[in-house]
Amino acid sequence: MYAYVSEITKCIASIKDGKNYYSSNFYKILNSNTSDRMEYPEVFEGFSMKEKMVFNFMLQSIKQERIAYILGINKNTVATYCSRVKKKVA
Repeated sequence: MYAYVSEITKCIASIKDGKNYYSSNFYKILNSNTSDRMEYPEVFEGFSMKEKMVFNFMLQSIKQERIAYILGINKNTVATYCSRVKKKVA
């Protein structure tokens, strides 16, 4: 129970300071290698194929402009996908 309270407290503090918040579980997945991420299929639940692709690029720290170039789509579309991904994993 305490772990959840601690996680919620961190979340509230981050949001209060105007920052994004990602759960500790998200960081475990983020710090794993790409093949290990596939062991967490629940992370991708509700993602479209493009959102999955963009998410993998985000995890590799590839900039939105580069993602747009690689996928052959507009950078504003990539920004939309990034926003959706952040909402789904937060």
